[in-house]
Amino acid sequence: MRTMEARAVISAVDRTGNVFRQVAGKMNALTAAGTRVGRVSAAVSRSSAAALATIGRFAAPAALAAGAVAASRNFAAYDRQLSYLANTADATAEQMAGVRKEIGATSRLVAETPDEVLKGTQTFIAALGDLDIATRATRETARAAKAFGTDITDQAAAGVAVVQNLGIAVDRLNRANEIMAAGANIGMFEPKDMAKHLPSIAAAAKELKIVGEAGLGKLVAHLEVVRTATGDSATAANDYYNLLSKIVAPGTIDAVNDMAKDQKKNIDLLKEIDKGYANGTDAVQTFLRVVRELTKGDPNKIKELVPDMQANRALTALISLYDSLDDKIRTVLNSVGLVDKAFARVMKDQQSNLDRMTQAFDRLAKIVGENVGINAAAGVVADGINARVDVGEMTPAERDAHVEQSQRNYRKGVADAAKREQEEADKRRAAGIPAEIALIRQRGGRGADTRVAALEAELRRLQGPGSAALQGRRWDATTAGLAAQSWGEPPLPPPTFPALPGPAPLPPPNPLRRRRRNTALPAEMPLPPVNPMRFPIIPAPADVGAVAGGQVKAVVEGPVTATVTGQAEVLVKVQVEGPAWMKSVVEQSLRAKLPLQSAPTGRSMPEAEPAGRPQESGW
Repeated sequence: MRTMEARAVISAVDRTGNVFRQVAGKMNALTAAGTRVGRVSAAVSRSSAAALATIGRFAAPAALAAGAVAASRNFAAYDRQLSYLANTADATAEQMAGVRKEIGATSRLVAETPDEVLKGTQTFIAALGDLDIATRATRETARAAKAFGTDITDQAAAGVAVVQNLGIAVDRLNRANEIMAAGANIGMFEPKDMAKHLPSIAAAAKELKIVGEAGLGKLVAHLEVVRTATGDSATAANDYYNLLSKIVAPGTIDAVNDMAKDQKKNIDLLKEIDKGYANGTDAVQTFLRVVRELTKGDPNKIKELVPDMQANRALTALISLYDSLDDKIRTVLNSVGLVDKAFARVMKDQQSNLDRMTQAFDRLAKIVGENVGINAAAGVVADGINARVDVGEMTPAERDAHVEQSQRNYRKGVADAAKREQEEADKRRAAGIPAEIALIRQRGGRGADTRVAALEAELRRLQGPGSAALQGRRWDATTAGLAAQSWGEPPLPPPTFPALPGPAPLPPPNPLRRRRRNTALPAEMPLPPVNPMRFPIIPAPADVGAVAGGQVKAVVEGPVTATVTGQAEVLVKVQVEGPAWMKSVVEQSLRAKLPLQSAPTGRSMPEAEPAGRPQESGW
């Protein structure tokens, strides 16, 4: 806020030589000077308000226009992504209307912009292809992403992985999200890490018959254990993935079988894995059991079986905590309600309020961008420019042929339009004749039958489109329409904009509010209100905002004193802090002189000057 201050310094010294002059009269004059400074302040305030209103009339439309363009771009980008989604799913317009509505509802539920929610839907559509399944999966995925701060695209990719590779139904996706997030309760492999790395791990786990919610719980628990042996989650995920790829590799199978022979044990790894499949046991569980039996947890022997450094690190970690693996898996699988609880907590914090406001403004911008009509107008302008460019690229012969054909098309369009207009007029006339006949018959009078007969004949002509008279009249109308046209190249139609609601009306004055008499109301020029549904709320430029809250005040430094020792002179100095245009306002207000005169009542001093010397004013 910038404060513009008008400061008046008023001093008075009595040098009239009339030591018995009436002090009261001089004080009254000084009071009048203070009143004048008040009038200066009021004049400056009114001028400031007028200037601000003028600025607002220019700045507000510019800000609104910029906001409308930004909103149009926002919606255009969002609409393009919806078009891509419709192409991927081969969806109809009705289906896409439902998808768009569902995306809006989900964005409001999780306080995220529709663009973010759309990313999740696109991921599910690309993998699953079904719009209904994709929208349902997106809602559960968006809740989990919001609850644990994961990227919605990564969370959706993890959801696709558990559906496609682990065989978990889409209706159980919320439960799968709970299992994926539960690993953080037993280790350091966070939900955002699980969402990012699970898709590749789930693909490898599918080959080893790790399926269902129990299989997902096992993967989560194993990743948490491997994380304890690595410095970060990305390394842990890479190590575990390498281990899964080595379990049924030929080199691993041969190494296990050779170690079993050396220990005089009848163990064939592939046969053991097949037996496990028959009993509902996945290959990872069978492999860990066999390795533990052969190595007894000795790191050197484990390295003989799996020499790869990354896979060996993961295997060593799992074997070292083999006895506690089942407990960790049960802990992960007992995470019922974890997503709901985390989501409710997040949606109650302070950041969620800002997220909701951002989401609401983004949806409003999309609605404004869709209805403001700038995009449609841009298409019309582009078509017109391209049409003229096409003509400019033609050869002279092609251009002459094009102009001739355009004129023929234009004449035909004008003729058809004139004919249709006359036909519509004839239909309206035919519809109104029966009522006119009934009214004439009701009133009766001389000549009524003749008028009725004439109207009935006209009605028959209008109802019989093949009559020569009627066709001739319509041809005359068509000819007249053609004659009124110029045969230049037809102009492009102007861009059209949809009708938008006007500004909201000002509230009516309160009739119960009473004003005191002789109380001047401040002269204000408020800016017109803006309909919030027409344009988004966009901050005005910084220079406008700095002035908009300004105020002008006058300060009379005092107290005002009079020293009656000689001649009297009152000097009023007005100092204004503000723009240069205020100078003329103050100068005009102080242009009049303010003499201080009164009748002498005593003797004068030798240096006394004549009474009535006018007041001086300075800037």
